[in-house]
Amino acid sequence: MSPHAKGLLLALLGVLCISPDTLLIRLADVDYGATLFWRGLFTSLGLLLLVICTERRQSLQSVRRLGRPGLLVIGLFAISNLSFVMALQLTTVANTLVIVSSAPLFAALLGRVFLADPVGKRTWVAIAVVIAAIAFIFAKDVHGPTSWGNLGALMSAIALSATFVVTRHAQTIDMTPAMAGSALLSTLLAIPFVSTFSISGDALLIFALLGLFLTAAFTLLFIAPRHISAAEVSLLMPLETVLGTYLVWVFIGEQPSSRALIGGAVIIAVLTVNSFLGIRQNRPG
Repeated sequence: MSPHAKGLLLALLGVLCISPDTLLIRLADVDYGATLFWRGLFTSLGLLLLVICTERRQSLQSVRRLGRPGLLVIGLFAISNLSFVMALQLTTVANTLVIVSSAPLFAALLGRVFLADPVGKRTWVAIAVVIAAIAFIFAKDVHGPTSWGNLGALMSAIALSATFVVTRHAQTIDMTPAMAGSALLSTLLAIPFVSTFSISGDALLIFALLGLFLTAAFTLLFIAPRHISAAEVSLLMPLETVLGTYLVWVFIGEQPSSRALIGGAVIIAVLTVNSFLGIRQNRPG
């Protein structure tokens, strides 16, 4: 298998592993605090085990190498996780995934502001269209209870995009330990919101499975850019929005609204076209 084909396969497997996240959270059927706690606990355990297995005696050194960028990633990704789970509690899976999928374009905007990264006209147009599509999704429920869920999804997307920017700025640092630390921080921050730590055996098994899926997803999505460009990885990411929404629709019957379908189709199309054109533009020869 060529390096390019290997990279595409790893990215695709990573997206497939992360897609059941929302379905498993729905199936666990526990409150906000318990979801944050158990999801964060099992994910942090999986990622910590991964760091120990890959770094071995260098595990502590890999943590020390994180520095300030690593601390920023820990905080920002924890905010993204907290906001993501809040969004799922207050709005539909479709709304959450559609809004969060806009993170790569927000990352381009933040990169321009904080790192002076150049942003082409095509990306500016894509950002404007995505913001309009998100506003379209917000418009119907601007005063309803789901508006807070939509806002949580938007906050998650912005925090996630900031994580991308910091990771890009410190690209020589392996951020896997920071992801583990972020999951652990999410677990600790969840404690005040946990009404009871006692959950059913089925729910515990679901969260253990979720931690396994997220650990595999993060690992694969971190390795894939070693073989293909970040643009090609991002080209596959909208697949999570489609699969995640579809899985919840089929297994739980949570049907997305017409606005979510329309806005989501626009955002996915814009992300796909923008990534595809970026690949063509940067391809040698």
